Amino acid sequence: MNVGSYVKNWGMTTVTEITNPNCGKKFWGCRNWRNRNDSGCNYFQFVVDDDDKCDDVDERDMKIARQKKKNVNLKHEVSFLKEELCNSRRCCKIAIMFGFVRNFQKVICFCKNAKKIMAAKYNQHLNGNKSHRLID
Repeated sequence: MNVGSYVKNWGMTTVTEITNPNCGKKFWGCRNWRNRNDSGCNYFQFVVDDDDKCDDVDERDMKIARQKKKNVNLKHEVSFLKEELCNSRRCCKIAIMFGFVRNFQKVICFCKNAKKIMAAKYNQHLNGNKSHRLID
């Protein structure tokens, strides 16, 4: 605890302290600071130095720079994901078209086989009349 040069209204010298809950910021406090159980003075004021103001500005500027960098990274990620989505849609369309073509081929094969089967059945039906026989 250091004796400070700041004097309260009633002429008592204050002390400066640094504590973790205040993020390391210096503050002025009365020597007779009261805690929960004591009755005493509750005088408290943060120390404001020009260096602290610069530190706050530098810290704010650094935070802004980090946020801008994060924003740029997120924009790149969004662009990448949009491109991936377009590629996925394109692949899906190709797969669907391939599926239609594949099914169309199956239908054509089925029709050819059905034609052969029908021709064979028709030939069996006409087995008695050899002059009207169908040829594949």
